[in-house]
Amino acid sequence: MFNRYYVDRKKTRYTKCLLALLLAFNLLFIALAGTVFALDTQSELDRLMAEQEELYAQWEEAQSALDKVENEQALADSDLAWLQERNEEQKKLYSEHMLQIAAITDMQQSLDRNLEVAIRQYEQRKANYEARMDSMYNLQKKSQLEILLESDSLSSYYTTLRFMKLISDADEQDLEHLRTSKEELQKQYEQTTAKLEQLQELLKTIENNMAEIQADVDAKELSLAAMDSEMAALYQRVESYSNDHFQLQINIDEATKRQEQEAYLNSLAAAQSEESPAGTGEPIYSGNGFIWPLANFDFISSEYGERFIPELGYPDFHTGLDFAADFDEPCLASAPGVVVFAGWYNEYAGNTVRIDAGSGIVIMYCHLNAVYATNGQSVSAGDVVGAVGSTGNSTGPHLHFQIEVGGNHVDPRLYLY
Repeated sequence: MFNRYYVDRKKTRYTKCLLALLLAFNLLFIALAGTVFALDTQSELDRLMAEQEELYAQWEEAQSALDKVENEQALADSDLAWLQERNEEQKKLYSEHMLQIAAITDMQQSLDRNLEVAIRQYEQRKANYEARMDSMYNLQKKSQLEILLESDSLSSYYTTLRFMKLISDADEQDLEHLRTSKEELQKQYEQTTAKLEQLQELLKTIENNMAEIQADVDAKELSLAAMDSEMAALYQRVESYSNDHFQLQINIDEATKRQEQEAYLNSLAAAQSEESPAGTGEPIYSGNGFIWPLANFDFISSEYGERFIPELGYPDFHTGLDFAADFDEPCLASAPGVVVFAGWYNEYAGNTVRIDAGSGIVIMYCHLNAVYATNGQSVSAGDVVGAVGSTGNSTGPHLHFQIEVGGNHVDPRLYLY
């Protein structure tokens, strides 16, 4: 199995010669361009910081406007609630007055009928009284002697005169009662009419009040609808500024990390002439660019940096490069060094090989199907240290390739040439 992935020694020597030539170019390039890169990164970082500060000011302005509209909306909601409550009170009062008007209208109709009856009775009694008075008047035109002579007796004469007087007094009393009843009914009718007119005026006032309140309610509802629209736009602005601010912070972090990495790379040239402390055996990074960890791969399926994982449903920061390749594709040591770990690493990384390349640089190979290196083994660039697999937290065959500097992961593309 191991012979299948054996790397030809001539190819290895050729690779080392090529790396030596690249080393000379890299040292010159780092010396000349390091300062320019640092200046460019600092300029980009300054620009991003200024852009972030301006964006934060815009966010504060939008948030302030949003707070103001929210306060105005709260007041408008309170006003609307008060108007609706008052409108309900007016509707209740209107209903009560409508019931009173109905009752008074029934009373007025009853009084109207009673008044008509009283007037008819009064007129009829009055006519009868007048007829009797006419009859009695004609009778009284006769002389006392004629009445006496027509009477059967003296007693009948006196009885006739008394009866005429009783009829007159009784009719007068009856007519006075009827007149008083008619006047009382007329007075009550006029009072109910006045009360009805008063209630109808109150109804008009209530109707006007309700119309004004409804107009205020409609205006408040239109105002609230406009506020809702304005708040939706402000929410969108605030969210957009927040997202932009978040992305800017990512860019700033990346620029800061690049600045740190560039500074570290610039220091590697100086470290080239340094030797390991006597007796420590600590490897020193040679300064050579790293070779690619796979001779054959389809593509890089996931770059270093921020990424979105659908299975998780939220963003995640990828700490290395994922190389899509077939199972058992040989994994090559990208730089010379000492294997400091070989075996099962954890549930996430699966089978893993870690190589100490010196100067605080550690190269890491994860999700391996097989491990061909051992702890403490010294390896050269191009040596096979494992085979591509899908162990640990993996959805398919690939190599997770990671570089750490001083214990912090960095973009491997800064080292791959």
